[in-house]
Amino acid sequence: MKSTKLISRIILGIIFTFSGFVKAVDPLGSAYKFSDYFTDAFGVPELSSISLTLAIILSAFEFLVGICLLLNIKPRLASLGALIFMAIFTPLTLYIAIASPVEDCGCFGDAVKLSNWETFLKNIILLPLSVFLFNQSKSQYSTFKGKTDWILTTAFFALVLYFQYYNLRHLPVIDFMPYKVGTYIPDKMKMPAGEKQDSFAVFYTMKHLETGKIMEVNDGEYLQKEIWKDTLWQITETSEPKLIKKGYKPPIYNFKAYPVDLTLSNQQSTDDKIPTLLADEKFSFFIISYDFAKSSRKAFDNMADLINYAYTKNIEAHLLTANQSDLNKYAMRLSFPAKFYNSDPITLKTIIRSNPGLLLLKNGTIIAKWHYNDIPSIKKFDKIISK
Repeated sequence: MKSTKLISRIILGIIFTFSGFVKAVDPLGSAYKFSDYFTDAFGVPELSSISLTLAIILSAFEFLVGICLLLNIKPRLASLGALIFMAIFTPLTLYIAIASPVEDCGCFGDAVKLSNWETFLKNIILLPLSVFLFNQSKSQYSTFKGKTDWILTTAFFALVLYFQYYNLRHLPVIDFMPYKVGTYIPDKMKMPAGEKQDSFAVFYTMKHLETGKIMEVNDGEYLQKEIWKDTLWQITETSEPKLIKKGYKPPIYNFKAYPVDLTLSNQQSTDDKIPTLLADEKFSFFIISYDFAKSSRKAFDNMADLINYAYTKNIEAHLLTANQSDLNKYAMRLSFPAKFYNSDPITLKTIIRSNPGLLLLKNGTIIAKWHYNDIPSIKKFDKIISK
């Protein structure tokens, strides 16, 4: 029984600590996932305003439960915490697996991707472990005595909160995204040989003119079985294309940039310039701002000296945003030259956890990336581009 209890405590401790840590590394990513849940899974987009707060609190308590289990600190409370987590999230992940409103639950942030059914099966294993551990925790004594338990608990909680604050004020200390420094972006956009893309089909609702029978077939079956030859079957409704088989999706699959001419009432070109921009043999800046309205003028001012200096060295700045209107209004915040492009907001959020954020590229490779709070000095920048 002691060995079973020890194994259960270690397994739960490792998983909770890891899960809480990877979320704490990227609290904005967790907040985006909560927004997806509120919007797509539960139909309450108005709750998205509390996504960041909820993400910070959840990951902090998840990490705290895990580290207390591993170090045997307050075992009764820690095992109760694990049980509460599993009691809430096991039925929730069952719903997510069945309804599939989101592709990935985000239980391990962006560090480890699990399908919705894999997440539910994981929880089915952990739930009985947490029940068992809680039932056995009455006879479990803490490794530490007196006030040491509470001091350590408070210290770990404060530490993980500060860690999240740091990752919000700067870039995540570990980048789990496909846009890491050193990444050659075109390689991440390729479809490997032998891999297939998503398969879609159009579904026809058909009615038999004599019997009144109704059936639904996809366009492939309609042609293969030559149903079209039977004139008694009439198509009464045609669906939009639906995904019938999920294929391979490259790590970077929706990175596009459509030029916007601010002198022509924000007229947007339909010509994607990403291939051209990634083929540039010179250094160039990508300024990423998924939402101008949520950025500050000060953030852009932090970049101004560097971008203006780089411009004298023939290094252009390309500003990618998801704003579809009022770009002239927002462009007035800038005190440096930049070319404007419209891009996908989810892609922009994935590229960098900063609004705005700054990337330095050359030949399609990410040389450096900075949060707006960490823009380098001109002296440091010169060292980077002279390597």
